[in-house]
Amino acid sequence: MTVRHLLLDADDVVQVGFGPFRPVLGEVFGEDPTGWLRATLDPGAGVLDGGTPVLPLLAQRLRELGRQDDPQELYDRLWLTISPDPSVLSQIGRWRASGLTVHLATNQDSGRAAYMKTALGYDAVLDGGYYSSDLGVAKPAAGFFEAVLHDLGAEPDAVCFVDDMAVNVAGARQVGIRAVQWELDHGLPALADLLAAHGISADAPGTP
Repeated sequence: MTVRHLLLDADDVVQVGFGPFRPVLGEVFGEDPTGWLRATLDPGAGVLDGGTPVLPLLAQRLRELGRQDDPQELYDRLWLTISPDPSVLSQIGRWRASGLTVHLATNQDSGRAAYMKTALGYDAVLDGGYYSSDLGVAKPAAGFFEAVLHDLGAEPDAVCFVDDMAVNVAGARQVGIRAVQWELDHGLPALADLLAAHGISADAPGTP
């Protein structure tokens, strides 16, 4: 079956981010600065599925540590330091011109998802976005990908998914979606080679 829909993870695939987590968390949280973050963003913790906002959890953790930092300011420094990659945005335009629909398929807490929707201009360059906090289920769970397929009205084999994490690639493949592992540091030529194996061209028809 011909691929009709391309799903792209956000962080390290379409955009650079999160922000400077390790130095900032080290400054605020001390030893093992990413331990709290890993626990908070675990797919089973209730944040990525939209059930629990990050900001109150961050404020609580700061109180536990006796810190006087403003939780909103810290959240903005960490979660909202995001820059879409211009070369990927240009490539998205070429994919869409070739007839593909292109959507984000990303795990995000509700606050960061809202920021991405309103501040980054993705509506102008993408056909849409699937955010875990909206779907109520996070990758790599089958339910995430099944919800996307249902909304697209597509057979799994007509969809290809790009993610930087092997566990998410495996989750997509388990429901029959074509999937490749790639991240920004690997470069667009490497992605073109991976997608070519699924019949997806890097160029729009007539592109020199």
